[in-house]
Amino acid sequence: MSGSLSSNDGGIVTGWALQGRGVIMRSEWQVRPYVESGELVRVLPHIPTPAADVYALYEDDGHVPRRVTELIEHLVVGLPGRLRAH
Repeated sequence: MSGSLSSNDGGIVTGWALQGRGVIMRSEWQVRPYVESGELVRVLPHIPTPAADVYALYEDDGHVPRRVTELIEHLVVGLPGRLRAH
């Protein structure tokens, strides 16, 4: 595909779609409110989309602060449910 607009910022491209400037591919949880309100319409629902995995990166210097491991565990437990809920 080609076009006159390009960005690696999801908020920007979502805004462009809301302005009627084209078709975008975004995670469902990111655009669900706009789809539910009718501001955006899902097209090509049969086309599979790539996975959007979430990674936690930190320096492995022999000591990982407890706050970092606690945050990662909190995200592992809570994030899947929050993404499905939205």
